[in-house]
Amino acid sequence: MADKDDPPISTEKIMRAYRRILGERAGRIPNVARTDSLRQDLAKAYEQNEKLSDKATMAETPKSDFWSHADKAAFGLCELLALLFGLPFGDDLYHDKPLTSIGGWHWVYLVIAILFAVTGPMWPWIRTRPLIAGTVAGKISGIATDARIWLGVLLLLFLYGEGPDIFRRSVPSASEIATAVADKVKPLLPPAQPAQAQGVGFAEAQRPAPKHPSKNYSSEEKQKLLGLIGNISTLLNDEGLPAAQIARVTGYNAVSPSKGGLDDVIKRAESVRDSLAKIQIKIWQDILQPKNSNYLVDLNYIVENNTKLDQFQRATEQFLSHVTIFGRNLDSFSPDQRNWVTSLIQAGTGQNWGRTAEEFRGWVQQCNTRMDVERDGLK
Repeated sequence: MADKDDPPISTEKIMRAYRRILGERAGRIPNVARTDSLRQDLAKAYEQNEKLSDKATMAETPKSDFWSHADKAAFGLCELLALLFGLPFGDDLYHDKPLTSIGGWHWVYLVIAILFAVTGPMWPWIRTRPLIAGTVAGKISGIATDARIWLGVLLLLFLYGEGPDIFRRSVPSASEIATAVADKVKPLLPPAQPAQAQGVGFAEAQRPAPKHPSKNYSSEEKQKLLGLIGNISTLLNDEGLPAAQIARVTGYNAVSPSKGGLDDVIKRAESVRDSLAKIQIKIWQDILQPKNSNYLVDLNYIVENNTKLDQFQRATEQFLSHVTIFGRNLDSFSPDQRNWVTSLIQAGTGQNWGRTAEEFRGWVQQCNTRMDVERDGLK
């Protein structure tokens, strides 16, 4: 007699489990000697059947995804850092800078970028290594899932791309500061009087010009300074003046609406951009350096008020950007639309490019005059 507290068991499950134990395949139940009650045998058969069913269910359960959320976050962060460290080297390649002239730090950044780029896809495997698994892997995964880290990396990317331009716009140049100070002080000064009315000679009333060179150099120092002046002269006259002439002629003339004409204009603008970049790097990164600190006063006197160079560079980049975009979409314009766009470019960035080229040429002529003063003083 079965106990009232026993759970109910369906007849179908009982018979199926019982046949499984006794090995009956045809559906017959043989006479089997039993040492226990039929109820106990059937209960054992039912338990064994349930265990087998659980094992089958576990075998059919699909495996969990190999990439966890933390792994995906680590992958994304590694690829973003690879982009950040690869930007300086990529910027050099974009400006057609020769590999031999790329700075050593940019190569170091490239190696770091490659390491991050490789680490991202391999992170699920790396975190299971004995040296990484455990606390280190947990900390790295925690960093990858921290929103503050992502915001910091994105902020660094923004500052790398826009920081120099923001700084250039927010910080005035030395010439702009001097002009602003002069405008503030001028109303406070008494009106100038003729030298004769003051009872002094004209030569005495004149303000003495600054002495150049600024100090008495030895013969060896004079030769070194003359060499540096010659390098500046070569850059400004052999690189700067031809670039200004190309920009003046190209900017003031109408841009050709044909594919070949646009390609020619783009090549000219790129050559001007490269020449100005070479001047900027050679003078302000190679010549005006602490290694030449003994001559910085005289060298800065030669190239002072370089605002015209900065304006010429910005105008070149703007013109080149407009012409390049126009060239990419040239096939989508009709002939009338092409002529209309070229007239807009010529009247806008083209005119500005030609004007800044003329102002840059005037600045180069001023630099040549100051170089002559220095050479005369070094004789």
